[in-house]
Amino acid sequence: MFGLLTAVALLLLGSSMGPAGAAQRAAGAPETAGGVPAPGDSARAAGSTAVAPAEPPTAAAAILWADDFSDPASGWSRQSSDPSKALVGYSYGSGEYYVVKVAGWRGSWVARSGRKFGDFQAEVDARLEPPAEGAYLFLTFRHQENRDQFQFGVDPHGGRFRLLRRVDDRFTSLIGWTEAAAIQGDTGLNRLGVLAQSPELVLLVNGEEVGRARDELWREGRVGLGVGHFQEERAEARFGSLLVVRADSPAS
Repeated sequence: MFGLLTAVALLLLGSSMGPAGAAQRAAGAPETAGGVPAPGDSARAAGSTAVAPAEPPTAAAAILWADDFSDPASGWSRQSSDPSKALVGYSYGSGEYYVVKVAGWRGSWVARSGRKFGDFQAEVDARLEPPAEGAYLFLTFRHQENRDQFQFGVDPHGGRFRLLRRVDDRFTSLIGWTEAAAIQGDTGLNRLGVLAQSPELVLLVNGEEVGRARDELWREGRVGLGVGHFQEERAEARFGSLLVVRADSPAS
């Protein structure tokens, strides 16, 4: 499924950012800081009821959003709301969006898009700028106005991932830190994927499913791109080739 999404992304991002793509641009893309749970979370996978992935998209109507980050009006913040903690923006000429956590504080920062999605599938290229040790990057989804969210985090240096649920500034681990061979280490490029289909949440890295969980708390929300560090060091993440497609809810 996600191999096909990648192929569709390459096709769309080269051609659909004209008038059709412009019609999909979103306004407003706030970014927020967040605390970090202890890095020593036990590696455990949350139990869930398996659900078959949605059928591959067969029509352009299935495409909800495609962004190659070449257009600074595509719906992401062009500057941080607190430059003392983070920097965000478009990297002109590289087709990437950057999120930087400034040194001097321990935590993470996320730039949230201005578009809401219900059931969807998303992929985005993600990588860390050196040094990678101690840093992690993440994709948030079902992101709410009050900053509640699901957070799919990847620690490339450690070759591991996790899934968190944030409610009222408190984090719950749905999947603790778990190693995955699919993750490219350190500053390697990883394509992060999420299938949010009703309460079923499926996580993918480079086209391979690495984990899944079930949570019924939210059924829609925004997506976000973020970076963090386990200590008070600087961390920088780069993101590219975002693709979001519709996913039909599974039969109940």
